Amino acid sequence: MNEQSVTFVEDFRETDFGIFEGKTAAELSDSSEYRKWLDSFCLEPISQGESVAAFKARCCSAFEKILQTLPDNSCSVFVVHGGVIMAILERFAE
Repeated sequence: MNEQSVTFVEDFRETDFGIFEGKTAAELSDSSEYRKWLDSFCLEPISQGESVAAFKARCCSAFEKILQTLPDNSCSVFVVHGGVIMAILERFAE
């Protein structure tokens, strides 16, 4: 049987939503900052938070670092949320 281990990768965490953190869309519906962010297709940085570009760079950098440590012909499983999956696939999928 192969040895198995679990590694938690901090850089695979969700986007830092800054001032929007912990609030629902309904709670933010009267926020001009939230509407401005939505109007930018969610591409602008979030006040006190993180931009989409920074999030993607963080996730892809972490993914590359992990790949460099994996032995040849090894098998790994990543359990992450959809944003991380989309960032990695956008950059590395053929």
